[in-house]
Amino acid sequence: MFRIDAILKDKNFKLMALSTLFSVGWFSISFAFPLLALRYNYTYTEIGLLGIFFSVPLIILAYLYTKYTILGFRNRITLSVVGLSILSLFFFIHSSILFIVLVSITDILQAVFWVTVEISLGYVDDPVVSEKYSTAWGIPNFLVPLAAGIIVEYLGFGPIYIIASVAFVTGLLFIPSERKFVKRKESGAPKFKMVLPMLFAGVFSGFFYYVMIPYLRVSGLQYIEIGIASFVPPMVLAIVFAVISTRPLKSIKRTVTISSLLLAAPLLLSAYNSDWFIIGVSALASVGNGLAFGRVLSYTSGTSSPEMGIFYYEGLFALGFIIGSVVGGFLFQIGNFYSVLIIFSLPIIYSIWFSYKPRTNEKLTEDNVFSGDR
Repeated sequence: MFRIDAILKDKNFKLMALSTLFSVGWFSISFAFPLLALRYNYTYTEIGLLGIFFSVPLIILAYLYTKYTILGFRNRITLSVVGLSILSLFFFIHSSILFIVLVSITDILQAVFWVTVEISLGYVDDPVVSEKYSTAWGIPNFLVPLAAGIIVEYLGFGPIYIIASVAFVTGLLFIPSERKFVKRKESGAPKFKMVLPMLFAGVFSGFFYYVMIPYLRVSGLQYIEIGIASFVPPMVLAIVFAVISTRPLKSIKRTVTISSLLLAAPLLLSAYNSDWFIIGVSALASVGNGLAFGRVLSYTSGTSSPEMGIFYYEGLFALGFIIGSVVGGFLFQIGNFYSVLIIFSLPIIYSIWFSYKPRTNEKLTEDNVFSGDR
């Protein structure tokens, strides 16, 4: 059970509060992206291409941070939240050209925030800070779309631009000082096979938000129903984050296998795909999503340098997001729900390969690196 006084006294409270406020702003404004694209008469393929704007900056910035020190922590965060606070208000201007420009710039700034904060987690002296961070953004991830759906249904898109702007700028009050961070001893890169589920998490996320959400709108759901549809999977995600934040990571091998199998759940849509069945399947996949987000980040934080760990973590997720949104959107355009047979078979293949790979004779391997408290 969570205690408010304990949360307020947590030494990383400001970092978690910052993540929560930023998430309120980001999930408010990004909720509108695929729906606004529909208003501008974009096809599924074209809406899916918007996923590139979200994903590519994550890959590029995560890579650059492994090579260079780009500004300081506070400067990067300030640039991100101030820039997004201003740009959110420009969405009031109705223009398909400006819409593309705004989406591309806001996606760059959101990447600056996520990559910077996640790298900083590797320098925080707290064994469960990754799980706390996941919970901090996970809660707005499900509450905000529900609220946004209700607001758009009755008041239009305008209020969510204002809410996003206020949430972003309020985050300035909670940027922690850099002297709170500690030096980490770990170096090098994580084991690739252990972080590969982030690719599948990205595939699911890109397909759900940039293909299924537009589909549900086209199929006749109202904005308030879209809000509910966007609420259920992230709610499951947040519950998973809350549960795993209280439990130490003991077996990364078992965790990533289970995560991958669950992320293959959209394969069921090839057989049956009513609107609410889509939401139910997405909720099931979100359990796997939560395990991937929470546990893989914890794994990379404990086994590699913060910069290199986040490059793998965000890079694989972003690459998967491109596959889910762009490739998924294209395949859905030409093959409808049979498209899931192609893109969601990947985690099944991985799970089979990973589960049946011969064991080594080493006493301690990456498969049981967390056999106990870290």
